[in-house]
Amino acid sequence: MLSGIPELVVGIVSIFKGIPEISIGDILASNLSDISIVVLIPSFIAGKLSLKGVAKTSILYMLSISGIVMTLFLLLGSINRFAGLLLIVFYFFSIHFLWRQNHISELIRHETDPLISSYNVKKNLLKLSGSMLIVILSGGLVVTISEFLATQLGVFSGMIGALVISLGTSLPELSVGINAARRGSTDLAIGSAVGSVFSQALLVLGVVATCSSTAINLRPFLTVLPFVLMLYGYFGYRIYKSGEIRFKDSIVLVSIYLVFYISHFIKIVPDVLKNF
Repeated sequence: MLSGIPELVVGIVSIFKGIPEISIGDILASNLSDISIVVLIPSFIAGKLSLKGVAKTSILYMLSISGIVMTLFLLLGSINRFAGLLLIVFYFFSIHFLWRQNHISELIRHETDPLISSYNVKKNLLKLSGSMLIVILSGGLVVTISEFLATQLGVFSGMIGALVISLGTSLPELSVGINAARRGSTDLAIGSAVGSVFSQALLVLGVVATCSSTAINLRPFLTVLPFVLMLYGYFGYRIYKSGEIRFKDSIVLVSIYLVFYISHFIKIVPDVLKNF
């Protein structure tokens, strides 16, 4: 869940720059990559990603809520401050509920253990603080560069967020997944990916909508909806049926993601060619 910080930083910066579309594109595409590309390498390393300490019911809960939120607002075509505030409240309510049920306490413990188990806690905290500073500074730079690219190439800024920024903001989840697979903690690999999806769909989207002075138009992103339904549906089905994601399952997930990426990339090619 801590790995969702890059998306949050991009969201806040894009709002203050008046281009929330960049953040929306990043959120939507990162959601897709987190349950496809991010599980590919860990599932290859481990053979399959199985749920152990992290309860299957909590993963299905977070995945279902995220899918419903994404689908609902894409169909509505916009999101305003009130809706954003509701998402933030519901996010923290859900975290409190899952924590009391002891469903996510192990996931959070796994994510923070590397910081507190070492003999040099102060050194690890300094590293974390430095990393956070780099994320904040790079977040502003990434949004600025994306705005410049969108202007120069004559493409919708939201597509830059979806096709470019999202690949970078998904790297922390991928790193957690790979390290977890190497340690044999395959439940953490799934939990980190789905936890990030959940925090983006509720917390990050909620913060972006709440900080925006006007309702954010989501209609340009409606073409993402079929891929949301396919990826969430298949991922959820595999978890529900067997409680695991096998390597061949991750191949299916990545294939769906690649269709999304290539189809949306092709759409912006004519606009790019017009500016050359």
